[in-house]
Amino acid sequence: MKALIIGAAGFVGGYLIRELKAAGWEVHATCLPNEEIKEECPVHTLDILKKED
Repeated sequence: MKALIIGAAGFVGGYLIRELKAAGWEVHATCLPNEEIKEECPVHTLDILKKED
């Protein structure tokens, strides 16, 4: 299965990434340009308030 976590740099994002990966999921994550995600997964920069993104 695949998951895309929007706003993965938030409080729950890291936990969700770890749990899904441990269950065998393919995980991708999004964050704002000034944020970083410490978990190992493909990260995409996205600001959902900008429709051109």
